[in-house]
Amino acid sequence: IAFGQQLRSFSPLDKDGEKYDLSQKMSINMKDSDIKNVLMLIGELTRLNIVVSPAVKDTITANLENVSVKSALDVILKPNGYSYFTQENIIIVQASDSQIIRELETLVLKLKYINSEALSVPLMAVLSDQGRVQSFTPLVTSGSGTGSVSNIVIISDVHEKRLEATCDALGQINGERPLSIVCDVTKEQQVQNLFDKTIEEYGKLDVLINNAGLGAQSLLVEMDDEEWLRVVDVTLNGTMRCTRAALKKMQEKNAGVIVNNASVLGWRAQPGQSHYAAAKAGVMALTRCVAVEAAEYDIRVNCVAPSLAMHPNLAKASNQELIDTLIEQEALGRAAEPWEVANVMVFLASDYSSYMTGEVISVSSQHP
Repeated sequence: IAFGQQLRSFSPLDKDGEKYDLSQKMSINMKDSDIKNVLMLIGELTRLNIVVSPAVKDTITANLENVSVKSALDVILKPNGYSYFTQENIIIVQASDSQIIRELETLVLKLKYINSEALSVPLMAVLSDQGRVQSFTPLVTSGSGTGSVSNIVIISDVHEKRLEATCDALGQINGERPLSIVCDVTKEQQVQNLFDKTIEEYGKLDVLINNAGLGAQSLLVEMDDEEWLRVVDVTLNGTMRCTRAALKKMQEKNAGVIVNNASVLGWRAQPGQSHYAAAKAGVMALTRCVAVEAAEYDIRVNCVAPSLAMHPNLAKASNQELIDTLIEQEALGRAAEPWEVANVMVFLASDYSSYMTGEVISVSSQHP
């Protein structure tokens, strides 16, 4: 059984050279038992690996005599609205309405360890390093403005009410509420507190997602210093402060990943966005320089450059005419969903991108 533990051999043959077969017979008698315990017993009786989604939660009674594994699973799971699929000697059980990515069917054959929390979307914990799924501690700045993500451990935002609402929503999705820490990235002391609390709580920091940013619409000739500096201080200087704090923690372990959030405006021009574009171009340059500095500590630093990703906060802050104009510039004829940007961040945070550092990845059709 796999609940974040090591899985048995992935060979399609058991120790006696017999191919694993769901037609093998078994008997089981359990009353008012947690469905996970019943599945665990099936795994022990049959020597099959059973990976269970956190969404699978029920108490059941099972009185089965000399039935096939397939029949037992059908009787236990289907009436309760659960489904399963198999790969070699692995059975993956999920809630029928959960959106486990189908890539997991092929990925699972390559994995030696698996965290059951990986079995919810979007892909956040299926991170393979030559056959290992790592248990990692990510920190996301301004996490309440990017849409839903799963398996996040720490989320920070300057807006406490919005931050708590996001953490509550994620707790409903994942069954475990992430740690939230209010932080204004323009305040060095608050940034230090954010990272100190992370280490105090978890003892390490594996991944930093620098997502905090501030946009505004203003022509340069109408802009005062205060507006320019406010955008640059949050978007560029905030990224710098968090990156600097993370590096100090990660260098102690000689490991870590930093993913910055830039914008296609770091490459192209748009009226009224000189301050924001300058800040995002700075984030790109910061990414490349810090990547070179951090390489000797096996710390990777990369960056995503989205174009237009729609979420409620953006819709409130922008007029529909501007949004429609920006959508017309998209090759796919629509704005990105937040999770479509988040998935690229996950890729950069994972060991699938283990030889990538100092890169800026366009999540759009607008790379120059």
